[in-house]
Amino acid sequence: MSLREDIIKIVDIPEKTVKVKEWGGKIITIRGLTAGERLLAGQQVVDKDDPLEYALRLVVLAVRNPKTGEREFTEGDIPLLRDRSAKVIDMIRDVVLDLSSGGAADLEQAEKNS
Repeated sequence: MSLREDIIKIVDIPEKTVKVKEWGGKIITIRGLTAGERLLAGQQVVDKDDPLEYALRLVVLAVRNPKTGEREFTEGDIPLLRDRSAKVIDMIRDVVLDLSSGGAADLEQAEKNS
């Protein structure tokens, strides 16, 4: 098997399961974004000066049902999500961004491993 085939088969999108007290203790899975999803989220933001819009799009893309792995929200849910707790939306945004991008520590570790 080629290196390319090996890489394509790897599941490299991390997930984190969290209990959201503000949502009645519901347990959700937050999945990191693929490169395509991250690009799409940025392209779909109409008001570039509204960080909440980007956060809501991240919620739509990343919140999964922990049993099925399917997305829980659609683009049509964004108006409804605007009425949810800003604290929860911010928490989900932070987790998505953490799962979807490497920080300086990740870069340093990768350089050590090379």
